[in-house]
Amino acid sequence: MSTNEPRGDARRTALHTLDRLVGTWAIGGPSTTGTVRYSWFEGDAFLVQEVDLLSNGEVTRGVF
Repeated sequence: MSTNEPRGDARRTALHTLDRLVGTWAIGGPSTTGTVRYSWFEGDAFLVQEVDLLSNGEVTRGVF
């Protein structure tokens, strides 16, 4: 671990700067529509991204 990496509470605080992403986002454009949803995984250590998109006639669904 480098000395520049946040630890403990500082790491959690840094990670939670991503709170602004949490929620369901509508995607709409000329060739792509659908939703992207962000939520915290149990324990708030990971941000989960779920996608459900239709792009140029092809469906993309996944959890990342």
